[in-house]
Amino acid sequence: MPLIKTDTVTLYMAAGEVDRKATYRRIVLAGVRAEERSGSVAAMHGRQSTDGLMLFVASLHGYVEPESYAGESATWSIRPDDIVIAGACDLEIPTTTVKQLEAAYRVYRVTGIETLRDRRGRIHHLEVSAS
Repeated sequence: MPLIKTDTVTLYMAAGEVDRKATYRRIVLAGVRAEERSGSVAAMHGRQSTDGLMLFVASLHGYVEPESYAGESATWSIRPDDIVIAGACDLEIPTTTVKQLEAAYRVYRVTGIETLRDRRGRIHHLEVSAS
């Protein structure tokens, strides 16, 4: 299946805390493939949602692997618990709180990142799951 890259997502990268408030750095990623998935599983006390978002990111301009990421302005990275919104969003955190963001948009939290490499060991694309 080819990586058709027509979607845009907004990534809020956790950047630590300032005055005991979580801070995030926002970056809009264009040219990704985003697949929203919905479903549920039977659990002991009813059904549980398995709704989520799967991202295929092949445009890696400025990407730095998480262990090397230092927060430079022209770079980005992605880690578990970062926030993803389908589409472009211009709201900044902490100007807007995460709760306000969740009230205005469908917010996903990154749950896993798989880095796929070519035969030379270079990163080919990222597959990111979020729920």
